[in-house]
Amino acid sequence: MDYYNRDASGRLVILGRPGVGKTVLAVRLAVDLLRNINVNKHEFHGTSGPRVPVLLQLGSWDPSETSLTEWMSREISKRFNLSSKITLQLVSEGWITPILDGLDEMDFSNEKRRAIKAVELINDYIAEKTDSSIVVICRSGPSYYDKLIRKVRNASEIIVQPLGRSQIVDYLELQCQDEDDFYDWKPVFNDLEESQNDYLVNALGTPWRLTAAVAFQRGGGGS
Repeated sequence: MDYYNRDASGRLVILGRPGVGKTVLAVRLAVDLLRNINVNKHEFHGTSGPRVPVLLQLGSWDPSETSLTEWMSREISKRFNLSSKITLQLVSEGWITPILDGLDEMDFSNEKRRAIKAVELINDYIAEKTDSSIVVICRSGPSYYDKLIRKVRNASEIIVQPLGRSQIVDYLELQCQDEDDFYDWKPVFNDLEESQNDYLVNALGTPWRLTAAVAFQRGGGGS
């Protein structure tokens, strides 16, 4: 949250390969921003009130038919059972910090038509609201984002890196509850600590894969 407010000035693009924890990071940011609202209501938005972070899935938006403001207003209205008039006012007056997930999941082909149009309208939204805050998440990482015609305007970019060997080993050791667990994971430990082969690092290098592997082992699947 401190980085987002101080260094990113409220505009952030989160990149990284699938499963590395981008959405979890964005949810953590949203939770921290909400907690901070309770501490200091007016810190994020001057005297007009705090901004409320809202996570939205970009896959439901067709930017060729609906503006960003209209789409966000409609989605928030449906999710929180608020009148469309109220949500349109909340979005238009800047009471919302949109966290937009799945930029790279808007198109089913390599055209990137909807994603390109989405970034264009996101930039229009930012231009109209010079003090706006926004977070955009691209699950396919920089390889996808860099190929778009335009980038999100005046936004900082961070790339969430996959886990390294030592991080994987530390987590697995932490999850080992007895000698049987260590015995089950011994071939994995040996490979991670001694082999130069990256197969296991790639296989276990994202948080969800690593936790899934531990759950599988605890369920009797073995390592």
